[in-house]
Amino acid sequence: MPRLLIFVPCQKVLISKEDNTLTIITVLQEMEVSVPAESPELPDKTTAPLIWYAFCLWGNERDDPETVYQQQFILEAPNGEKVREGPIAEFSMTTPSHRVYSRYPNFPIWLKGTYSLRLQLRRKDAAEWRDIATFPIQIKHTLANPKNTDGGAAFVDSAS
Repeated sequence: MPRLLIFVPCQKVLISKEDNTLTIITVLQEMEVSVPAESPELPDKTTAPLIWYAFCLWGNERDDPETVYQQQFILEAPNGEKVREGPIAEFSMTTPSHRVYSRYPNFPIWLKGTYSLRLQLRRKDAAEWRDIATFPIQIKHTLANPKNTDGGAAFVDSAS
């Protein structure tokens, strides 16, 4: 099995065409969402128009290059509901490392609490998925300041 080197949700994944180097921008750990004071509960399935990526980097553990793996990302809401699943990516470890990432057009925000981004892996010929890693993403709802009418989401870095 390949060895997981990096697993992260982020706002941008840049891969240089010149030298194939990787840059990951803005790791998603916590989002603060302004909710209307008169209606603090957001409608079911509300999303923020945030383009984001789930990214992982696998290292080769001397795997047979003929072995085909399947990988998928799953995002679960605080209530355990799967709100994003897949797509399934197939790859073989024919190089020292392998990158897999998926792009998403929005992020669910209707529930406050911890969303869990899960990474699953299996051999293509296996029936069962293995949970490899989980990354928590905290969504906080704050009452909107009536003087602030932009309705935007704020990103907070509290990982110090």
